[in-house]
This record gives sequence, structure tokens and C-alpha cells, in this order.
Amino acid sequence: MNIKKQFALSLASVGVGAALLGGGTYAWFNSTATISENEFAAGTLDMEVAAVNGYQIKFDLKDLKPGDYMTRRFDIKNTGSLDIKEVLLQLNFNPETDFSEGKAPDGNENVNVSAGKKASALDYLSQYEIQFFKTEAESSYTTSDMDLLKQLKWRLGKNSVTLRDLYELTQTERLDIAYRNLLNPKPGTNTADDDQIEMKIGFINNEQKNPDGTYVQNKYQGDSIKIAFDLEATQWEGIKRDNGDKPPIIVD
Repeated sequence: MNIKKQFALSLASVGVGAALLGGGTYAWFNSTATISENEFAAGTLDMEVAAVNGYQIKFDLKDLKPGDYMTRRFDIKNTGSLDIKEVLLQLNFNPETDFSEGKAPDGNENVNVSAGKKASALDYLSQYEIQFFKTEAESSYTTSDMDLLKQLKWRLGKNSVTLRDLYELTQTERLDIAYRNLLNPKPGTNTADDDQIEMKIGFINNEQKNPDGTYVQNKYQGDSIKIAFDLEATQWEGIKRDNGDKPPIIVD
């Protein structure tokens, strides 16, 4: 091989090596961006029960007699950041409350024990009739009322409803007392909605008498019971969230 050919091959080898080395240094145009500040924050579901001016919340009365009645009003306020779909009511009382042994809930002997006339807790609750039960909506969507007593009469198929009826119903099927699902979050997140509940309960005046001339209701003398109106606020179903989508508002 002559010198020219050797020189040509050497240059060719150098060219191939340079190409291989240069292959790792090619530059491409590019642009980068970051989607930052991604936040997954859970909302709060919070409910407050507040007194209405001039009214008490509790039914805390003593020395009641047939014919007496009492009215209570209270506000249900959404103090969280999420819409409330339902406010479910359940009536409960101490399961140990039982008048069948002649004992009142406070442990004292029932005054009717000696006469052999004993009333059960449920029997006693049946002496209290719900005479008025409504929810008044105070929102930007509606100012209507929802007649809860009318609903109860329809659901129970009765012309009158007692606390016993409400207790037995809500043990298996709680009652939604929020007006048409319009409880919205507190101010700052949406228009606030305070649903006002009004309830009137009366001690039934039964003039029926026993054969001996005594009133049938005499057996309830000295009885007492402590009940609780337990409320549970529930959320709306989960939905697709795009651009702040919210649940649909149901308006009459």
C-alpha cells in the first residue's frame, strides 16, 4: 500500500471517529413548563343549631298536665364550606327508660304503682301530639315553608301524629327537615341559608274515664321522660368537578 492510500484511510478513520463522537452532542430546541400549586383540599361539613330570639331550643318542662302545649323554634345553620343535602332527624330516649316496673326515669317510684296502673315509656310518649311542625327556608332561592307534619301524617296514614309515632318511624326511616336541600355554605363561599324549624307539642287531653270514674290518663301522673332530637347533616353525592362545578340546586 502506498503512502497516499494509507493517508486516505487514516483520514477516513478520523472522520468516522469524529462522527461517532459528535453524535452525543446534538442539540434540540425545547421548552418546559410546570403545572404548580395543585391542591386537593377536602371541604368541611358542619352544622350548628341556634336559638331563635324569644324562643328556647329545649323542651324542658315539669308539672305538665293534659291540655298543656309548648312551642319551640330553632335555626339550622351551615357553618361549613360544603352544601348540606339533608338534615336527618331521629328521636331517641334512654333505652333504660321503662315505666313497667313502676319507676320513672329519675328512679323515683311511680305514684300509680300502688293502684296497679303502670305505663310504659312508649305509652307515655303517645300522650304527646305533634300539633305543628314546619321548616321555613330563608335563602336567596326561596322563602317558602315545608309542612313536616303534613308529610308525617301522609307517611304514617294518620290524622294525628304523636311523639311515639315519630320515635317509631325514625328508628328505621329518619326524617329530612332541611328545606328542599337548600342549605348552602356560610357567607364568603356562597349565600348562607338558615332554615328555621318550628315545632309545637301538646299533652293530649283525653276525657275518657275508667269504670270506677277515674280518668284513664291518671296513670301518667308523676311520669317523666328525657328525649333527644338527634340531627345528622349529609353531603351531596360526589360529582365530576370541572371549573368549580357544584351540585344542582333544587327549587320549587
